[in-house]
Amino acid sequence: MSHTVVLLTDQHKQHLSFVASLSLDYLKEFCKISIQFLQQGANDALFSSAAKTLGVEVHQVTSGVEGLSFLFSESSKHLVPEPDFLESLAGIEFPEESRQFLAQVYMEHRHELRRALQELSSQHPQWVDLAWRLQLQSASRLHPLASEPEPTFLLQLRTRNEGTPQDDGPATRTRFLTCDPATLKHVASELEIALAELQSHHTRRVQRYIR
Repeated sequence: MSHTVVLLTDQHKQHLSFVASLSLDYLKEFCKISIQFLQQGANDALFSSAAKTLGVEVHQVTSGVEGLSFLFSESSKHLVPEPDFLESLAGIEFPEESRQFLAQVYMEHRHELRRALQELSSQHPQWVDLAWRLQLQSASRLHPLASEPEPTFLLQLRTRNEGTPQDDGPATRTRFLTCDPATLKHVASELEIALAELQSHHTRRVQRYIR
């Protein structure tokens, strides 16, 4: 019979070792925070409150939650059976009562976590190519003496569904768009903000659990 055991890195084991040192009551709170983290994202105020209650640094709470979140998310992705889930904890000195509680939490939430992770990682169109042309109308029959030209950009955007190997084919879609310089400048500004957000600590932390 094959086994599906979650492979934990040394860092994850270190994070979980801190969780293993907690009493069962505190472990219950950490599990609750971890499930919420996977479903709704990080709650820094909650991390700070837990750190104050435990008398530890906030980064210790954050690391503990990340360790549990990784364990729950990886197990849920593959619907790891309960015996294999428990086997994944081998080498981490959890009290037996805590091990059984972790397995209980996992079994209760694994299907909803799997759905949430699938929604977060749902396939979106990927950029393939963008071509543009500047169009400038300086005069017309209706306005032969127009003094202010009205520039517009004609954009040809090609996208494909994620996972499609070819640039062309049924999954590739071409869209034609027009916009004025002010709108294009605004779009560029919003894209720069989005790219900066991708480099934030919170985004990188969430991405680790939805790959």
